[in-house]
Amino acid sequence: MQKQKGIFPPQRDHARGVTTLIGIIIIVAVALILFGGVFAYQYFLESNPPTGQTTNDFEIKELGLKFKITADIKDLKYLIKDSGAYGKDVLFSTKSLALEDKNCDVSESPLGFVNVGSVRHAEEAGLKMILSSNSLYIYYASPQDVCSTKKSAYNLQSKQIQSFKNALKTITTTGAPTTQTAGWKTYTNNEYGFEFKYPASGNMKIVPPGDVVKATIILPIAEEGMHTNIDAKNLYINIKQNNNDSVCVGQNYYSQTSNILINGIQFSKGGGGEGAAGHSYVYTDYTTSKNNACITMSFIISSYNDLQIPAYNGGEPFTQYDFSKEEPLFSQIISTFKFTK
Repeated sequence: MQKQKGIFPPQRDHARGVTTLIGIIIIVAVALILFGGVFAYQYFLESNPPTGQTTNDFEIKELGLKFKITADIKDLKYLIKDSGAYGKDVLFSTKSLALEDKNCDVSESPLGFVNVGSVRHAEEAGLKMILSSNSLYIYYASPQDVCSTKKSAYNLQSKQIQSFKNALKTITTTGAPTTQTAGWKTYTNNEYGFEFKYPASGNMKIVPPGDVVKATIILPIAEEGMHTNIDAKNLYINIKQNNNDSVCVGQNYYSQTSNILINGIQFSKGGGGEGAAGHSYVYTDYTTSKNNACITMSFIISSYNDLQIPAYNGGEPFTQYDFSKEEPLFSQIISTFKFTK
């Protein structure tokens, strides 16, 4: 009997093709699972320190903050810079990163910076909030670029940035920060229900009842003894009754204004200047309202226009005072303002 050809062999080939196709599908599926698993594991490592990795508390006592850091950034260091009404900027780097390249030192904030303040405006600059506690807002900004062209520095910076971001996820407040306001005096106005602190070296003068200016505080000069042309640095507490809170304004003409929130209180901040009788006056006013009363904290710096005044009597001419050194005190004082009733 002649064998029939072309029947069984094609069936075996079809079976082999199906088996091969199934094998390819399985291989691809396994590859996708493994590939995705690798990425998931990397993401887990980026978001969480490895189990068992030692962490230590890192504290910024000046601002009352702390967070946990891992061993790879145990040499973390920081630099605090004043940002005026926007609080404090805290720049970060590590000693090991700075050793790789001087351009990676803390002043260049190669690990990014944290903004700490009572004014919620940092979002406008694209900063990401990482904590809000008792009217204290804390934001983080990543570094804009690499701090060095050296490969070793670039690799170290990349790793430490991620570790630092993970550390900031644990940030907490430690209570009242240790600041320069410790030991300051307190001005209290019982009639209108508010108070604030001012330097212990400040001298207050209470104005007789009936005057818009309720008190004057002579503030310490940052450049005292530097022979600048600054004449006086004072704080005036102005209060006037007003029947419409929406038109509550400060006492001076402002070249610029902004609305800010300090300790949960809405303030209008205005700044400007004018000249009179051989003097220049630069003012920074913070105005708020409560119960139909306009309350203005008016900080005014008075200075001589003529730097040559001492030279007329055989002395050395004045040097121009530095406003950036005098103004930070205003922000410190206003940050302690609160209503008491």
